[in-house]
Amino acid sequence: MENHKFWNTQPIFTNNDNTIVENVDINNIKKDPIKLVDKYHWYNIDLDNENDLNELYSFLLDYYVNNINAVYRFNYSKETFKWFLKPKTFFPDLILGVKFNNKLVSTIIGIPQTVRILDKIIKVVQINFLCVHPNIRNKRLAPVLIKEITRRSNLHNIDVAYFTAHLDLPNKVVSTYYWQRPINVEKIFDLDLLQPDFPGQNIKKYYKIDDCFTINISELQKDDCKECCQMFNEFHIKFKISIHFDEEHFESHFMPKKNVISSWVVKQDNKITDFISFFDIPSKVSNSTKYNEWRAAYCYYYFNTKTKLEELVQNCLVLLKRNNIDILNSTDLYDNNDFLDKLKFKKSSSELRFFFYNWNCPNVKNNEMALIMV
Repeated sequence: MENHKFWNTQPIFTNNDNTIVENVDINNIKKDPIKLVDKYHWYNIDLDNENDLNELYSFLLDYYVNNINAVYRFNYSKETFKWFLKPKTFFPDLILGVKFNNKLVSTIIGIPQTVRILDKIIKVVQINFLCVHPNIRNKRLAPVLIKEITRRSNLHNIDVAYFTAHLDLPNKVVSTYYWQRPINVEKIFDLDLLQPDFPGQNIKKYYKIDDCFTINISELQKDDCKECCQMFNEFHIKFKISIHFDEEHFESHFMPKKNVISSWVVKQDNKITDFISFFDIPSKVSNSTKYNEWRAAYCYYYFNTKTKLEELVQNCLVLLKRNNIDILNSTDLYDNNDFLDKLKFKKSSSELRFFFYNWNCPNVKNNEMALIMV
């Protein structure tokens, strides 16, 4: 813990109280931003401003999470930023950057959400896209970013946040690994993203996806959203920690957007029985003359009342293949262990740890957690 001087001072505890750690009085919150040194200044990133959107896109493409040699870089699309960072209710001042000489050098973003923890439904922000330019990572700007996004969230009467980190910070709620399932098999193995389990293995045959459906699956429509939202929240009561939607937010969040979010429903006798969604994040490739990117889909939120989860995801593999997705990624949270091994997902070495800020949150098992980071 001695290596976490900042985090050891922060309210990130895990116990079974299921209550707020520190009640925040909005009247005691400073109205002015934390003062920055030299020529650094805070900057509210306007996603409706093309220059701001382009700058955010370029900055995160260059400096956000990538592999150790920077051969592969996450290439979040501008449309994905607009979809996820601007939900039906959002706060422009939580899409936050720091500039130096009028250039973006760091970001941190708070996305308002509603989360159920055991029997309590609370307003939170998901903290995401914390990124600092590598040239200034020795200036300890990250704690300042966290304090400032906390101050701004408090001014919006939101006192609780959750976030993920690859670091082993104090008091994690749960830890998960990503699992990967090749769809465009030749491309994924050409790029050396995965290795065959056995030498000489016929990987195309092993990972073959039959181009047929075993269920009545179709794209989510606006008229489906009211029923889907109700069934979604009822299904998620079984998890100790889960996302929660009202109908308006469900519709705005899950209605399909090409190359951003895909959502499907299963119907029997014209009644919805199951729902599943995926979001897209391509990655840039810098060491291949054959490919310049690969497209990854990520397992997102779902409910299933009639169809086994394995069969539901199996049918979605057909849809994802038709949509030119190269690989499907999934965490081992939620009910996902019901299909990971059966559908030939391979466990990666990428571990992700979840933390709550200012909430006495219980530790949970992986199959008790239904929160997904984008």
